Amino acid sequence: MGVEDYPLLQGQYLSWAEIQPVLAIAGGLDVKTKDFAAIDFNDSLTPSKVRGVGPVIRGRTVGLYDADGTMSMYHASAVSFRGQLLKAAQANGHNRIALVAFDLIINWSPLDGIGSVYTTKLVGARLQERSQKNASSSADANVSEMPLSIVRVEEIDPTGNIIVLA
Repeated sequence: MGVEDYPLLQGQYLSWAEIQPVLAIAGGLDVKTKDFAAIDFNDSLTPSKVRGVGPVIRGRTVGLYDADGTMSMYHASAVSFRGQLLKAAQANGHNRIALVAFDLIINWSPLDGIGSVYTTKLVGARLQERSQKNASSSADANVSEMPLSIVRVEEIDPTGNIIVLA
């Protein structure tokens, strides 16, 4: 087999071990932690068809953009992060952490330091709920799962170009 017919970045796949996330809290500080169990997100664009008189579609609108996701952190770090959100909320005169926006910046950086850094930025994220996983007598670590409302997802390529869906 000569040329590989599947995508690689710099000849290799990026792995979870190479992730370097930063939580940038609005009005607060940057929280750097490796205590993530998972980060999932998606964004979508739903255009509408424009019809005139007759059966033919004349065009389509740009559409409505939507983004959401979930971040799962090990329990102690999740509690600490929510404490940082509380400080930012209190600075605005309330204690509702679901009203505090933050950016989740995910950098994939090769462990050997060779190659490009790939970045995805979840802009204007806010917590929608919180739930506890693996809170049992098992040997698994306790995980706090926190679904997110996200304003926009940005990919930043190695040359600094920002790539957005809409």
